[in-house]
Amino acid sequence: MKGENYDLYTEIIKRCRDCSELTNKTVALIMGTDTRRAALYMRKLSDIGCVKVIGRRMSQRYNSPIYRFDEYAVTRLKSYFFDVKMIDETAPPEVKERLPVAKVRCHAFEPGFGRSFINNIDTMLREVRV
Repeated sequence: MKGENYDLYTEIIKRCRDCSELTNKTVALIMGTDTRRAALYMRKLSDIGCVKVIGRRMSQRYNSPIYRFDEYAVTRLKSYFFDVKMIDETAPPEVKERLPVAKVRCHAFEPGFGRSFINNIDTMLREVRV
């Protein structure tokens, strides 16, 4: 998570903390953003644990979730931010090399394997050898 996201999430928590129940639309109206973006922000806050889903409400044939902020939302966000930041700084991602696997064939001639011209010559020579 970047610093801008941390600032944005703390701003959402500060502005919307007074509401007892929130939907994505109310967050969008308070923050001045689109409802889709507000839904993404609230889903991320829900994954972190700052917001709890307390129910669902039908709105235009869509079950929109109803949220309530946790008492320690800013503390959880701060701990999540610093934990993720520490992990990003200390451990670089491991890159695993995938080596190509060699193809193993049982016979010298198998249909569909190799060049067709050489395969045709090989079949003609096989008839002569017998």
